Amino acid sequence: MTVIKTLIHWSAYAYYLYVFGYASLFKVFQKQTMMQNMQNLGFNKTWTILIGIGELIGVVLLIIGLFKPPIKNLAVLNFFLLQ
Repeated sequence: MTVIKTLIHWSAYAYYLYVFGYASLFKVFQKQTMMQNMQNLGFNKTWTILIGIGELIGVVLLIIGLFKPPIKNLAVLNFFLLQ
């Protein structure tokens, strides 16, 4: 059972890194399709970039969380606050 929990934990961890990693970079570097999609959701350029920076901070916190586990929780909360 602990093997399954460990597998689920690290799979979710990798998922967060992947999804928020590329999404934050697309927003910060203003990829055209991302900017268009965010505009369709009602966010202007400034808000899109700020959301991208927030997501990027969360990704950095997740990476730091590999070495300091309590920071992982802060990073995951950051993502929930941005949603």
